[in-house]
Amino acid sequence: MSETEQKSPAEDQGEETKAPTETGEEQPATTDATEQAADAQKDGDVKEGGAAENEETAPATAETETVEETKPVVAEVILLENPTENPFSEDDLEQVLQLEASEGEDKGWEKSKKIKGVTILKKPEKNGVPLVKAYMDFSGIPCEKVLEFFTDAELRKKWSRKTPNYEILEEREDFKIVYTVIKMPMACDDRDVVQCIQIRTDEEQKRHVVLYKSCNHPNKPPTKGTTRAEVGTMGLVIRPKDDDETSTRVTWLSQINLKGWALKMIVNRVTVGYPVSLCDDLQQYWKKTTAPKEPEKKEENETPNEEDKPEENAETKPAENGKAGDNPAATDGPVENNVAAVPAAPITVEGEDIPAADGEEKEEPTEEA
Repeated sequence: MSETEQKSPAEDQGEETKAPTETGEEQPATTDATEQAADAQKDGDVKEGGAAENEETAPATAETETVEETKPVVAEVILLENPTENPFSEDDLEQVLQLEASEGEDKGWEKSKKIKGVTILKKPEKNGVPLVKAYMDFSGIPCEKVLEFFTDAELRKKWSRKTPNYEILEEREDFKIVYTVIKMPMACDDRDVVQCIQIRTDEEQKRHVVLYKSCNHPNKPPTKGTTRAEVGTMGLVIRPKDDDETSTRVTWLSQINLKGWALKMIVNRVTVGYPVSLCDDLQQYWKKTTAPKEPEKKEENETPNEEDKPEENAETKPAENGKAGDNPAATDGPVENNVAAVPAAPITVEGEDIPAADGEEKEEPTEEA
């Protein structure tokens, strides 16, 4: 057996221990690493005890900030507290226009589907609140009228079944603060939201853009029985449809966090179905208010009024009470007068005598003296 094979495990361990010593350079590095680990352990203990943070924790903080910047917009919603100045910027307008033009699976949009003529696209987000885009077409309704329907409080209450309450809380020079209630399915509390709204009109581009931002207002604090929702990205882009000034296409963009408790199925139905319901309600209301009124049809069993009866011609009016209708004198005036003026007489044929009617005595001929 060789010498190498006869070496005990203890001797092998001794040689391994001597190896770092023979180099003369690696041992200090090992010592420094050990000291750094000990220092880090001490720093960790001190941090847990409430002492000041060590500089070595700075890289971890920077990494956390980087992760927060990649979160979707809705996670960074900051509710404005009763804003008095215009909260919208050119960046807000540009964001809505870019989302309007963005399409395709390569941009993160799921395959589109059509519901009641409304094209729906959905872009999932990491926090579970999707961004919804809907294309709504309104044939025969010009852009200005569609804009009025969506932003006028009184009109909105008339045509929208999903918005039982739409109220302007405050109107400033360049924006408004509105309160909206969103109707939810049964067993779920209705949602409400307070938003700042601004309308941007571009005559050259022939478009209207409505911008939205969530906020708070002292006149509408959260109430029991209604859950306060939050809106991340939201906007409307209103343009003529296919360059037809009498028709309109609306691009609806919304990223609404409904908050509270609701099944995922209900959340999807509300976020996707809300623009579909708005489109259908507005089309039905427009047809109802602009369609020409048809004359009322009378029921078949309904008896006509005396005034509606056509006047009968005296010549075709049948004789009453057995009176003759072919008497020339009877056609010259009212029937009553003719009866009084021309007494009825038995009709005779030459050489024939017709007996008198019942109850009428027949006159006997008198002899000449």
